[in-house]
Amino acid sequence: MAEGFEEELGFRRTHEIVPVKPTERFSPDVSGIFIVFTLHQHYQAFQVFGRCYPESVSGLDPQTMIGQDVMYIALEDESGYLKLSSPEGRWKPGRYKVEIHAGEQVNEVSLMGTMRFTVAASHEP
Repeated sequence: MAEGFEEELGFRRTHEIVPVKPTERFSPDVSGIFIVFTLHQHYQAFQVFGRCYPESVSGLDPQTMIGQDVMYIALEDESGYLKLSSPEGRWKPGRYKVEIHAGEQVNEVSLMGTMRFTVAASHEP
């Protein structure tokens, strides 16, 4: 997870996505949270989905998805990213989880893993 990303020319002259300011702790006013990832060799195109839930956020139902992003992965792609935009222009302090799915659609067998991040209250460092 990071506050941004950059594209660099990779070893095999491919575009490599690199995280900028990697962290798992964000401020409430950050406009987007990026999940930057590297891929294993794959033999067909597919999609990566990120679905964000408020795991422990005051006033929000943990079962309600508050954001999502999807990236189409082509055969030549070796890295990628998902961007979670701040809901209503500002993140509420608390702990969030992001379910990462891979395939053609989201279902019970497409879940590849779960990532978590924290949004700190404004007065916290």
